[in-house]
Amino acid sequence: IDQLHGSHRLRAVSAVGERFPLYCTACGKSLLATMPPAQLSRYLAGDFPAHTKSTLTDPAAIRKEVMRVKREGMALDMEEHTEGICALGIAFKDPLGRAYAISIPTPTTRFKRNQRQIKATLLQCRDSIAEHFASSRGS
Repeated sequence: IDQLHGSHRLRAVSAVGERFPLYCTACGKSLLATMPPAQLSRYLAGDFPAHTKSTLTDPAAIRKEVMRVKREGMALDMEEHTEGICALGIAFKDPLGRAYAISIPTPTTRFKRNQRQIKATLLQCRDSIAEHFASSRGS
């Protein structure tokens, strides 16, 4: 629904409102990790075309990756949707159970060098949102 642009000349930009596949994007995989098992199984019955040579297209491999995301709380897109762009993403649910995702896509060269900082920023953002939800309940 929104995005902030970085200050670098070379940057990854998503079109607000554009649809992206769940199985090969950081936001998408993090959202898949929030799904109940039956819903995930229905989703994994579909077709998964390759967008790059790194795209996971096998439903069993996608399920394994989603389970990793569920355990670790963070999804990776390592040039799976677009060559030259990597991303980290998180998903969370609001108090009404609606799922949301946030990602930080970055050109691959900077991503590899800044992955720890990107992860810390996303976790801080998630914690801030969770704190806002918690304080809103008490109002």
